[in-house]
Amino acid sequence: ADWPVGINDNGNLSANLILSPNPANENVRISFNNELSKINSVEIIALDGRSMFRQEFSSSLKSPYELNISSLASGLYIVSVMTSEGLLKARLSVVK
Repeated sequence: ADWPVGINDNGNLSANLILSPNPANENVRISFNNELSKINSVEIIALDGRSMFRQEFSSSLKSPYELNISSLASGLYIVSVMTSEGLLKARLSVVK
């Protein structure tokens, strides 16, 4: 039998998430390739699964959004952003 091999990546929403600068130390700007996306919530997750920061917004915010990360230790994190288009995730490197 012929089995399909590969991943169907219907547009990969996470490719639309932009974190800059990356690596960062004080602030990081969250923006999108798709200018219509609006931010509903932001979460920063350590690689061990601990939530380091979470903020939900009562009304959707337009990007870019500036996030203060000065309280985070150096290391790698996952930034998870719930938008009007869906859930987006990207890696963030914090350097002190």
